[in-house]
Amino acid sequence: MYGFHLIDRSNVENFELVRDQLDRVQSAANGEFTTEDLKTLIEQGRAWSVYLTTDAGTVKLVSVWEMVFYPRRTKINLIAMAGSGFRECCEQWYEFVKNIWRSQGATSVTCYTSPAMARFLSRAGFSEKYRFLEMEL
Repeated sequence: MYGFHLIDRSNVENFELVRDQLDRVQSAANGEFTTEDLKTLIEQGRAWSVYLTTDAGTVKLVSVWEMVFYPRRTKINLIAMAGSGFRECCEQWYEFVKNIWRSQGATSVTCYTSPAMARFLSRAGFSEKYRFLEMEL
C-alpha cells in the first residue's frame, strides 16, 4: 500500500522530499530543465507533482506535469518521472491520478521520452502519436 501526496504551490516546501529522485532525471532532460526549475514551475502554479510513499515514508515514485492548452484540447505534459515500483504504484493510484488530470480539464496525456521509456510507458496505455524532431538554432 502506497501513500499518495500532491504538491502544488500551496505546499511547495514538500518538494524537498522528492528532490533527490528528480535530480536523477536531469541528465535525461537534455538541458531543458533543472530540478530547481521544476520547483519554480510548481511555485508559480504552472506545474504540479504527485509522489507515492511506502508505509515507512520512502518515496517510491514521483512525477511532475504541466497543462498544455490547444484550441480544441487540453493536455497533460509529463515533464519528469522518477523512482521505482511503477507497476505497483499504477495499480493502486493510476485511475485516481487520471481523475485529477480530468478535473484539471485534460483530455489526454503526453510526454517526450526516449524509445526505451516509450516502450516502458506503453504498458501503462501510452502509444506513439508523433515523432519529435528538434533543431538547434
